[in-house]
Amino acid sequence: MTHIPHDSRIISRLRLLLGAAVLIACSALPSFAQTTATGVIRGRVYNPATKEYVANAEVSIANTILATTTGADGTFVITNVPAGTDTVTVTYTGSPTISVDVVVAAGETVNKEFSLGTTTGTAAGGGDEVVQLYVRHIGSRVPRPLLELKGFQRVPFHAGEKKTVHLPLKAAVLNYWDDAAGSFELERDDVEVLIGSSSADIKLRKTLQVSP
Repeated sequence: MTHIPHDSRIISRLRLLLGAAVLIACSALPSFAQTTATGVIRGRVYNPATKEYVANAEVSIANTILATTTGADGTFVITNVPAGTDTVTVTYTGSPTISVDVVVAAGETVNKEFSLGTTTGTAAGGGDEVVQLYVRHIGSRVPRPLLELKGFQRVPFHAGEKKTVHLPLKAAVLNYWDDAAGSFELERDDVEVLIGSSSADIKLRKTLQVSP
């Protein structure tokens, strides 16, 4: 029988190579464990035509596969929503589709109520209209949603009736949080003010110059 000599140097090299391979594999593991920061959007969908919260309205997040429908009480919950500014779209039979930008913080839950943008007056009677006020920052130095809902008012009316609606817009609601200053700040900016039944149904718009 031929005797094969035991070479301790070869064994040592093999152990070093094996150890290095294990270290490389372990260092790669965190990249697989990393997950995208997400939050939760919880809310209800209101129908001003019936003055009730509606069931079976479809609620979805744009550019994702996330979608759900409202329950019998009009509520919905969408989890694993990417952190940042997300566009929430609400679709309901007989009403215009509405889209609203919602800012979602990682690990947080955003509560939001959506009103269907339907004018309910007819020749035979009246109804309700939800007048909504949005703003768009044109030259902001900080990240802002495309549109921000800053006020709304549900207005009852009779057939053929016209009303003037007052929606106050205070400078404070245009502030942003300045980390360096540790406070809310108002920046010099051009701000477009938009009025409509929803973000997808804008009737009026005007640009204002804002100065601190």
